[in-house]
Amino acid sequence: MTSYLGILVAIAGLLVVVFTLKDIYTSPMSTTNKIIWTVVVLAFSFLGCAAYYLLYKTLGVRRDPRNVYRKRMEKRLAERA
Repeated sequence: MTSYLGILVAIAGLLVVVFTLKDIYTSPMSTTNKIIWTVVVLAFSFLGCAAYYLLYKTLGVRRDPRNVYRKRMEKRLAERA
């Protein structure tokens, strides 16, 4: 008998990998970094996704300068108000 929960977990895991790869290829990083992150995510599917989002996105190994600028401007506007 097939476990429906197991099928749902497998589909969810596959979707996580697909959306992580989509995020990698739409982010403004170098081609070399995109290839490295793709290999990491595909080789260690769950742990690779977790590492990418933790290291690159959350901790800001390479922060997007547009976000840094936006936060700085928001802080200045809040100080003026």
